[in-house]
Amino acid sequence: IPNEGLLLYEPITPLFTDYAKKTRYVWMPDGVSANYESDFSSLNFPDGAVLIKNFFYENSVMSFDTISFIERRVMETRIIFKRDGEWNFADYIWNDDQTEAYFSLDGATKPIQVILESGETVSFDYKVPPESQCFTCHKVNGIASPNGPKPQNLNADLEYQDGIMNQLMKWAESGYLSSDYPSDIETVVDWEDESQSLEMRVRAYLDANCSHCHMENA
Repeated sequence: IPNEGLLLYEPITPLFTDYAKKTRYVWMPDGVSANYESDFSSLNFPDGAVLIKNFFYENSVMSFDTISFIERRVMETRIIFKRDGEWNFADYIWNDDQTEAYFSLDGATKPIQVILESGETVSFDYKVPPESQCFTCHKVNGIASPNGPKPQNLNADLEYQDGIMNQLMKWAESGYLSSDYPSDIETVVDWEDESQSLEMRVRAYLDANCSHCHMENA
C-alpha cells in the first residue's frame, strides 16, 4: 500500500524478470523535480529522489502439508535513491509469511512455483540480485543510474485513482517533473501490441531488456 507522495508509474515496455509482475513508484522531496534531458535517456533526478519497485506473483502456488492454494506473493522491494549526487541501491526481501521485508544487499535464492497467464505451472529459483549485480545493469559511463524512467518509455496514459492521465503530464502536475519537456517525444511501442510493426516491437523490447548493458557507454 503506497504512502502519501508515492506516484505510480509504468513503462510502456517493461523489463522482463522471471515472469514477475511489478509495481513502481517515484517519490521526491518538496520543492524539487526531475528534468528532461532526451527522449531516450533517464530523467535527470534531483537529490532525494527515490524509485521503488515491488516484484510479485499473483498466482503463486503455496503448499501446507497436503493442501495447496494460490495467493499473491511479494518477493522483494528494490529501491534506488539519489544522495549527494549519486545513486544508491537498497533491497528488501519479503519473508514467506508475507508479513515483513528485511534489508539485504547480499542477494538470495527463493524457490517458487507459479501459474502463468497461459495456464502453465512452472517451478524455478527466483534470484534476488546482490548489490554488485545492481550496478552491473544500472550504470551509464561507469556511474550508477536508473534505467526505466525514460521519457520515450513513460509517454503514455496510465490509470490513477483520480482518473486516466498521461504519465509525464501527471509527473509534472505532481511537481515531480519540470514542465518544460517537449511535446513531440519519440515514443516506444508496447512490445506485446500486435497492431504495431514487428520492427518497432523488437526495438522496444531490446531497449527495455538489453540496452542498459549493450551500449557504448554502459
